[in-house]
Amino acid sequence: MDPNDPCHPGVYRVLNEAWRNVNHGMDNPLRCDRGFNGEWYRFMGPAGTNMPTQRPATTTVCGTHAPMWMNGAHPTAADGAVSRQVCAFYTGNPCRWETTIQVKACRAGYYVYRLPRAPACHLAYCGDTGP
Repeated sequence: MDPNDPCHPGVYRVLNEAWRNVNHGMDNPLRCDRGFNGEWYRFMGPAGTNMPTQRPATTTVCGTHAPMWMNGAHPTAADGAVSRQVCAFYTGNPCRWETTIQVKACRAGYYVYRLPRAPACHLAYCGDTGP
């Protein structure tokens, strides 16, 4: 395996905080992903296994005011790394803020995401459990 492949353990960072899950409500203080800088991440454990591909039911989930979700389908392993739009759901607008991420399906059955700094606060990348 290529040691620079983002699917390789040690290349990606793990996001496993329970507050990231779309079934988790708001936190006090509110969460904000301004510390991200384009690294590769994998959702695991209580955070879920992947980013949701539909906007959450409410804005007050994932520990924040504006949960971020992927507006598009997950790729297949054959697709390689693809670009997708991520939206932040806020005040009734499913895509009040947006940014572009990269996503890759790993042959071992999980996804990794190259996540940039959130476009504003209080926005946080959400995790979900699903395909």
